[in-house]
Amino acid sequence: MVRERIAAGEIAHLSVFALGPIPLLVQLGRLMRTLYDQIKAFHGQGAIIHVFPAVPASVAVEIGRVRMPKADLPLLVYDQVPGAPFMPRISIE
Repeated sequence: MVRERIAAGEIAHLSVFALGPIPLLVQLGRLMRTLYDQIKAFHGQGAIIHVFPAVPASVAVEIGRVRMPKADLPLLVYDQVPGAPFMPRISIE
């Protein structure tokens, strides 16, 4: 459908908004904003959000993109190491 719209000249360039009324990544970003706020309200300002990124790269980028560094809790991102348990790899303050 998108290819036909580009070929017909309806879309000048491809963007996430060309894919539909509310693309899934935009919906995910809105959901994550709400979730970040709810986690902070429930657990308090001193908590850390532990992240196990078993998601596609585009989803991981969106999860990080919507985070507001000065307002949201820090993230501790884990990585799976072969033959070992998940290990903390990146701390995002």
